[in-house]
Amino acid sequence: MSRGESRQHALITSANYTMKLIGEESLRGRLCDILSIVPRTKSPHLLKGRVWVDAEDQSLVRVEGTPSASPSFWAGRPTIVRESETVGGFSVAKTSHALSDSVLLGKTELTIEYTDYTVTGMAEEIGRAAANQ
Repeated sequence: MSRGESRQHALITSANYTMKLIGEESLRGRLCDILSIVPRTKSPHLLKGRVWVDAEDQSLVRVEGTPSASPSFWAGRPTIVRESETVGGFSVAKTSHALSDSVLLGKTELTIEYTDYTVTGMAEEIGRAAANQ
């Protein structure tokens, strides 16, 4: 999911989503534009919901929504909230929280916290990524 073509189809871009500005809000001390996002295709990797983008530097601050296609018949469609932070000039995941409630499995909750980022050698990676587009 995090590499190659699969990754390209899961990114929050206009190629994958229809986006519309719906407001603005201060979030964690940052003024953010709020956009509704609607996936262009059904996929368990694409969310229907909202994103918060820093109004000053356009970095991703928060994403919340539900998958446009169920990742599992048993689990249903979870509500997902992802928080991001800026490290070394890049927006990176800070937390990811998913909450599901299915008839068979009941309530399931998962929280992932991302820590200890080190930004090194990014200029080479960016150059390779740009060359592959």
